[in-house]
Amino acid sequence: RFRVRFYVEPWRSDSLWSSKTVACSGIEWQMQAMIDPGCVLSDKAQPHTTTLDLYVQSSRSDCNGQCCSSSWKANVEGSLTIVNLKDNSRNIYREFSTEISEEKSRLEFKNAVECSCNYCTGERDCCLLDDSNCLTVEVRIQVKNAIGIEIPPAIDFLTPNDRTDAMFIVGEKTVHVIREEISKIAPALGQLFEAGNKYVVLEDVNNENFIDFLSVIYPSRAPIS
Repeated sequence: RFRVRFYVEPWRSDSLWSSKTVACSGIEWQMQAMIDPGCVLSDKAQPHTTTLDLYVQSSRSDCNGQCCSSSWKANVEGSLTIVNLKDNSRNIYREFSTEISEEKSRLEFKNAVECSCNYCTGERDCCLLDDSNCLTVEVRIQVKNAIGIEIPPAIDFLTPNDRTDAMFIVGEKTVHVIREEISKIAPALGQLFEAGNKYVVLEDVNNENFIDFLSVIYPSRAPIS
């Protein structure tokens, strides 16, 4: 999961913005946005519909920007959300499921936003811009059935095994960890079990965010974006 914030320059039509690269599951991802602001650029021009195209560019992370000698492909599924920071009920949400490969490495979301407001006027709410003239996009991607890509093993924190000996109760979820392991990786969390407690209740913590947090801090599991 990664979140990108684009600054929109209303006087530049059809400009491409790119985010920094995020590496995960053996693949590097980069969000790109093409915005047609629908502005009146001259006295004779007519305002037109504002549109936003989004792209997620992928490449094998061990190629270091070079052409890989071996081919690769993977099935991916996930969701793309254009976030309305003022009113989440107005978020634009799309799910996707497709195959990416060396030949087809870009996910395309044409006309992800289309509205009649004009960036050059002050009527920006329907275009999902915030007060800083920025657009926020969140992407969640899960990689499945990869060929030619080494995917780091994932930890299922919701399922106990013969090594787990401590639990975090986070909302309605029970998160299973190894006490010695969590104490080395995150000493502040390990200290919560020093009194001999087998479980610790974490209040006011989102369980999904907490599991994402653990997936990042555990070594060789999920690189930090």
